[in-house]
Amino acid sequence: LQPTAPRLCSLLCSLSPTARPMVALDRGHHLNFEEDLKIVGIGIVFFLAVRFAFLTLFWRPVSRWLLVWQSAEEQAKEQEGKSAEQIETLKEAVKTKEIEVEKMCKYGWHLVAYILLWVWSLQLMQQAEWSFLNTGSISQCWDGYPHPGSEKPVLKSFVLAEIAWYGHTFIESAMVDRVRGDFWMMMIHHVLAVCLLVGAFWGNGHRAVITVCFEQDVGDIVLYISKMLVKCDGRFAVLKSDVVHGVLLVWLAVTWWGTRCGILGLIVYQCYHFVAPSGLIVPWDERFDGLSLFLFLQLTLFWVLQVIWGWNLWLVIYRKVRSGELHDHMGDGEKKKKGGKKE
Repeated sequence: LQPTAPRLCSLLCSLSPTARPMVALDRGHHLNFEEDLKIVGIGIVFFLAVRFAFLTLFWRPVSRWLLVWQSAEEQAKEQEGKSAEQIETLKEAVKTKEIEVEKMCKYGWHLVAYILLWVWSLQLMQQAEWSFLNTGSISQCWDGYPHPGSEKPVLKSFVLAEIAWYGHTFIESAMVDRVRGDFWMMMIHHVLAVCLLVGAFWGNGHRAVITVCFEQDVGDIVLYISKMLVKCDGRFAVLKSDVVHGVLLVWLAVTWWGTRCGILGLIVYQCYHFVAPSGLIVPWDERFDGLSLFLFLQLTLFWVLQVIWGWNLWLVIYRKVRSGELHDHMGDGEKKKKGGKKE
């Protein structure tokens, strides 16, 4: 082992981009930060504008129909002849329904977006020689890291679109998700996603980030389909069945643990398996690279968040099975008041 002082100097020097040549870590190909930042900004505005148009012109009316929304006239008619206490109860029910409509709006919008992004990533994965869809092994995500910059041009538009999407979801969550009990966890997730996308693409870890986007979006698609089906049980009686709710919960949990926890966990392990021996993520190694360690830690934290959410899913299933009632509203982790009621 090196003495402490020389080792500390070596660590500090390795963090400086000008302290030593980075021939083996040739980075920054096909990037123009000023131009790319403008593209991401335009993308965020584009997503927000499309979201507004999609919800206003199409999905919000559909959501109201699916959730058996009452018009103002219907609400007034239902309140006729009711006591003040009953009217207040009806008003609370209307507020709850309004919240449910906004949730359904978000679910529909995210489902459409994630399907489109997943199809795009599927196309890229099918075309890439290193993809596990072609090689049958996920090890190519990190084997030989950092990877050739020549692979990046075909992936750049997708990465910029993903960054813009998560920038949009950060703004969206700040507007509509503040009542969620896991609000800050969600915001951290969005920030981590952007940091991983930017850092991995700039640092030639693009194979890993495309694979992560591909497998993560599968979980999102299943999540929103499950939530939308459960919310529609007022319109379609068949969806009220405990069996249907149980199947949806198990389907979601298995998909979540298989992709967002399982495959992502394997990607994290492969990073350690292939990159650690090179010394790039070992702080006391003279070949240590700060960005590589940053990406490894970010990816690990990202995986931990998925495991926490996945564990909560299994807890829900366990409690439902023990209670003998599998019906579940699949909420968004709303905050609870002292009396136990959700806000």
